[in-house]
Amino acid sequence: MTVVFDFDRTLTESDTVFRFYQEFSKNIVKLIILTVGMIFNKIGILTNATIKKIGVSFFLLGLPEKVVIEKGQKYFSKIRLREDIIARLEKHIADGDKVVVLSASYECYISGLRSRWNDVTVLGSKLATDKDGKVQGLSFNCYGENKLKALQGNGIQSVDILYTDGFADRAVMRISKEVIVVGKRGWHSIQLKARGA
Repeated sequence: MTVVFDFDRTLTESDTVFRFYQEFSKNIVKLIILTVGMIFNKIGILTNATIKKIGVSFFLLGLPEKVVIEKGQKYFSKIRLREDIIARLEKHIADGDKVVVLSASYECYISGLRSRWNDVTVLGSKLATDKDGKVQGLSFNCYGENKLKALQGNGIQSVDILYTDGFADRAVMRISKEVIVVGKRGWHSIQLKARGA
């Protein structure tokens, strides 16, 4: 069985990207601009990709990738995971299911999941680097339809169970047999017939 978990607000208690940027700078002007951009994203004026590009250019551009990864792994240890959903992830691992964490968050920090569960496949947004290993931008934004591309690029054509916090994962819902929508107070299951199933 293939089981996919979203990360932010599914495995975690809140969004993690903004706080990740704060690990690199406390510049109030940049943080305010990014906050306004995130509000514009929520109301449909700016895309997720645009917000990520702003975040990378403000906080990560020109930094050695090694530094970003090191800070990312330290940051991961500060993230509050939802124990109720983590218990379900652990049960799927114990049952021998193929478990994938699929997120628009940056792979450089969500890969910290492997320190606790080394059998989990982690797929997230990726940073582009130059020949000297310095961050130059965003190479892959694992959001929307790109989440489906990430799964397919890893040989996954259908999903038995998808855990998600919302409809930003519609592309993955289309290939899922069951969707478990996670909210602040619990979850509920939706049985679907995946395309081609």
